[in-house]
Amino acid sequence: MTNLVILCVDDEATILESIKEQLRRNLDDGYEIETAESGEEALEIIEEFEEDSMEVALVISDQIMPRMKGDELLIDVHANHPKILTVMLTGQANAQAVGNAVNAANLYRYLAKPWEETDLILTVKEALRSYRQDQKLEKQNQELKKLNTSLEQKIEALRIAEENYRSIFENALEGIFQCSPDGQYIEVNPVMARIYGYESPSDMITNMQKIERQLYVDPNNREHFNCLLDKQDEVKNFQYQIYRQDGKIIWVEENTRAVRDRHGTLLYYEGIIQDITERKQEEQALKRQVQEMQIAIDKSKQANEVAKIVKTDSFQRVKQKLTKIRNNS
Repeated sequence: MTNLVILCVDDEATILESIKEQLRRNLDDGYEIETAESGEEALEIIEEFEEDSMEVALVISDQIMPRMKGDELLIDVHANHPKILTVMLTGQANAQAVGNAVNAANLYRYLAKPWEETDLILTVKEALRSYRQDQKLEKQNQELKKLNTSLEQKIEALRIAEENYRSIFENALEGIFQCSPDGQYIEVNPVMARIYGYESPSDMITNMQKIERQLYVDPNNREHFNCLLDKQDEVKNFQYQIYRQDGKIIWVEENTRAVRDRHGTLLYYEGIIQDITERKQEEQALKRQVQEMQIAIDKSKQANEVAKIVKTDSFQRVKQKLTKIRNNS
């Protein structure tokens, strides 16, 4: 921490020197001790220290001084620098002046002249300790406020991210799901429920308790899928047939990954499902067309080959021989 400043104010130079000498003798080097012979000079010094980023922690002021009285000075200090603690050290202050300082300057303590050195030093040490505690508490409060602000910002960011995720989840064109390692759906979006023939996500989660038993047309697909997922924690473009709730068989394509915590423990699976039945039907139709075209091509080739053979001289000679044999017969 930057050295703290103790400012002593009195219109008598000998008193200032006495106070300064006692403070230097009893305090460590962590404090700057400055003096001013009037209230106006004291205010100027405080402003100068503030510009130099030095902290004035304590002002010790006499009451009876020319132009600006001690209570007026301390009231001004408190109004413009409320962190600074104030002590009145005087032998001529009346009750009204002390009351003004207590009420309007938050006076830390009143000491009468002539003062006891022990009393002065204890008062100053206690005031400085209180000042440091207040500064430490203020710093902690500022850090706590920053932390709270940061936490609020993070919570707001998480809320926005959750809303965005929820919007994507609810309005996606593909089926999106999370399921437990033992084969139970944790969460599905509306599209996922519709693909599988359910009225709502909650309806699907309630009625779909064992994925491997209720979905897969070929159980071997489930075993193969699990083997791939165990080996690489991710399966892409896996195509298979499933039973919808109404018993209809459809084709789906699945992309799934394992979600683990920072220790590597498996938490759940999450993935995307697409209904590719129409695509599969189109593929099968194209295959049939290709096969039919191939058959037609083969037949055409055979006809062309026959035509070529018929036109050859050897074929014509064989044909003539066959004609003679038929005629002779």
